[in-house]
Amino acid sequence: MQKEVDYLIKNKAQAIIDANLKFTSLELSSQSRRTVTQLCSDFEIPRSTFYEWKKKFKTGGSAVLIRQKPIPYSHPKKIPESIIEKVLELRREYQLGAICIT
Repeated sequence: MQKEVDYLIKNKAQAIIDANLKFTSLELSSQSRRTVTQLCSDFEIPRSTFYEWKKKFKTGGSAVLIRQKPIPYSHPKKIPESIIEKVLELRREYQLGAICIT
């Protein structure tokens, strides 16, 4: 259990550090006289990545710079809502369990 907690804390800390790097590089690009190429060289990131960060920052602010897990919007094997409602109805009305319903 402790290993899992340590792992989660480490991942969250890394995400915050990464977001801080992104924000710092974007802030320096607007305040310094250095070119984007020079800044990217200093931070060891590709220019394309820098411009992706910049686009995200303009649309969503600093909150979008923290890395989020990708979440699927749809799933090909998702159970239709009508079936879910029917199963819940059977459970409520007849107190049936999973074995009886299937």
